[in-house]
Amino acid sequence: MIAVEDLYQERFARIRRAIACEPVTQVPVIQMAIAFNPRYMGMSIAKFCADPEAANQVALDALDRLGGFDGAQMGGAAPPMALATLWLSRILIPGRDLPEESLWQVQEAEVMTQADYDAVIEQGWPAFFGSYLPRVVDMAEFGATMGWTAQNGARINQLYRDRGYVLVSNGMFANIPFEAFCGGRSMTKFIFDLHRIPDKVEAAMKVMHAATLAQIAAAPPCPPDIIGGSWVGGWRAASGLIAVN
Repeated sequence: MIAVEDLYQERFARIRRAIACEPVTQVPVIQMAIAFNPRYMGMSIAKFCADPEAANQVALDALDRLGGFDGAQMGGAAPPMALATLWLSRILIPGRDLPEESLWQVQEAEVMTQADYDAVIEQGWPAFFGSYLPRVVDMAEFGATMGWTAQNGARINQLYRDRGYVLVSNGMFANIPFEAFCGGRSMTKFIFDLHRIPDKVEAAMKVMHAATLAQIAAAPPCPPDIIGGSWVGGWRAASGLIAVN
């Protein structure tokens, strides 16, 4: 029987070769099934959101039970806090705002105002973001979540490696302006802004985009046991969702 570390190295090399478009003996399979894992393993979504330790454990157990995976896109903790920072929106959490078995939900509302475009332009994105975030998250809870992640990130990475699974991403989220402003303004208001004050929206977008690129450049390198891949995509920013005529 192949040792776990040897299995890990085999999977790690396979994923790297596939990313580099080199021949592989089999196509690597990476799981991204964050909300599926607790349901599959009999854990409530409420517990999954409230207990990051249990969330990562149930994700690992689901990988073992399903079988056939080379790794996971990221650790198994639930993403409500991360989604709040991406979409500048309050996130409804099961067991608190929703029934225990509901999926977390983005509560879209007009939280960001038109005047906030000026604030982004004048203050810069980091300063604006810091002043805006308390509108949509409990800052004590946010701080506790970020603190747990900082203290336990390396240990969680090792837990996956000890099971033979490769983590493809270190979990860093870098957003595009369309997503943030669309979520903060609400889709309806934002689409009207694009028609009514396009120059101001574009100016604010450029400020946020420049700050995001600087954040990515300043990020620490991934640990050697993580691929450090990036997923480039969008939800509402998909071209098929916007009329161009």
